Amino acid sequence: MTPEKVVLQFRDDPEDETPQQLSALVQVGDDLMLGSDEGCAIERLSLTGNGYGHHTTFPLGELLDLPGDDDEVDIEGLEHAGGCLWIAGSHSARRHKPASDDPTEDAFAALASVERAGNRHLLARIPLSTDAAGHAKPVAEQGDLTAARLGGGKKRNQLIDLLADDDHLAPFLTIPGKDNGFDVEGFAVGDGRVFLGLRGPVLRGHAVVLGLSVRARRKHADRLRVTRGDHDRRYTKHFLSLRGLGIRELCIDGRDLLVLAGPTMVLDGRTAIFRWRNALDVRQDTIVREQDLEHVLEIPAGKGDDHPEGVALITHHGRRGLLVAYDSPSPSRRPTPSSVLADFYPLP
Repeated sequence: MTPEKVVLQFRDDPEDETPQQLSALVQVGDDLMLGSDEGCAIERLSLTGNGYGHHTTFPLGELLDLPGDDDEVDIEGLEHAGGCLWIAGSHSARRHKPASDDPTEDAFAALASVERAGNRHLLARIPLSTDAAGHAKPVAEQGDLTAARLGGGKKRNQLIDLLADDDHLAPFLTIPGKDNGFDVEGFAVGDGRVFLGLRGPVLRGHAVVLGLSVRARRKHADRLRVTRGDHDRRYTKHFLSLRGLGIRELCIDGRDLLVLAGPTMVLDGRTAIFRWRNALDVRQDTIVREQDLEHVLEIPAGKGDDHPEGVALITHHGRRGLLVAYDSPSPSRRPTPSSVLADFYPLP
């Protein structure tokens, strides 16, 4: 299937690297809310003809009590549900990357350095309002809703604590995401639950989706907590047989989950979208066999660039389809220094 190109026009700022680092997007009315894997802000683009523009930035530090001040959030998921914008960080440890011109000693030191930054452990919801022009606007409070995040400190949150004794995932919590460690990249919110798709770890060819219920604390409106769900469990695990691919994004379509599957770690390789039918009806741990995942489409990826990263189910000029944004876009996707081309795949 040949996609249609959609221009995402950002402000004309040579120091703004957002167009090169898009990692998540979601449609709210005629607006797109976007996140990047660098920085600490939500970006908004509004419908303009066949593309999106009128770039506005909303610093997360003005909306949430972040544990890491201005540290990057590494936004990997955005969703719109219950009158709120939901946000997920990668929750991953980070190994430093040596520079191409580093002497051997400095390169070794970089590769030995692993850090855990608090803002990467972000699972939050922010109420949405509208500005004077009718565009979506994240706010700290709206009616009885308050911006809130999952409780935790600078190196962990409640989710990491819950997984600390997990038979499958605990060994990977301290391993950097780019080393097949714990790394959230897929995110969906629906049916009263949050779904987290893991780029890593991939276990014997199986990728992982976590399902959990998240609620605001009664006495602390600015904090969320993971609650007990069916069978008195705080989370469920779902192993998807994706032939060694990790999960790069999730989208809810009715009762189904659309799964963007792609390479783990820093590899180039196959990227495709699969449909997990009736996923929202599954309330217990399960293994989803390869034959139970319906292939939807292949998404071409580059070598060293054009990595499909953010996918949103949108309505574009009356047509329903998937909008795909790319990390590290190739020069052919950069019409100007301040714009980037996304792909729109119409769906039946």
